[in-house]
Amino acid sequence: MAVRLDNLKLTSIEEKSLESGYLYKDVKFDLGMTRFGKSALYAEQTLKDLDELQDGQAVINSVKNILTTTPGQKLLNPTLGLDFRSYLFEPINTTTSFFLAQFIYSNLGVQEPRITLEGVTIESLQDQNQYNIEITFSIPKLDIYDLSLNASLNKDGYVLV
Repeated sequence: MAVRLDNLKLTSIEEKSLESGYLYKDVKFDLGMTRFGKSALYAEQTLKDLDELQDGQAVINSVKNILTTTPGQKLLNPTLGLDFRSYLFEPINTTTSFFLAQFIYSNLGVQEPRITLEGVTIESLQDQNQYNIEITFSIPKLDIYDLSLNASLNKDGYVLV
């Protein structure tokens, strides 16, 4: 009896992406345009398309998108995002910090399966009425480790630093 492991094979899209030199691709938040240069000498450069992010930057962009989106905000994917509103009016103390860290740790990895969460550190600043949040993660499929995102949660919401 032979065992087939088709799920370990790359899809045709992944193979095509790897031939192009990247595996993941995303659009930049600022929606800037990029120029495409033809390989011929003295060729004109023309506008190509929206500027893009590839591989590690595309995954980081996705994590930022999840952190700054509230569930229900994206019509075609209403479960995308983390809802930090319930933590905005809680007392700023170590207990709330602990539950906030657990909330991020248990939900972020589910919504972005390409990352492995390594830790969530939250510092509660009572005088400034905010939490400083540091999320450390890695992207094992791309051999990228020790990435970190810093943000603050305050009256303005979740703000990336």
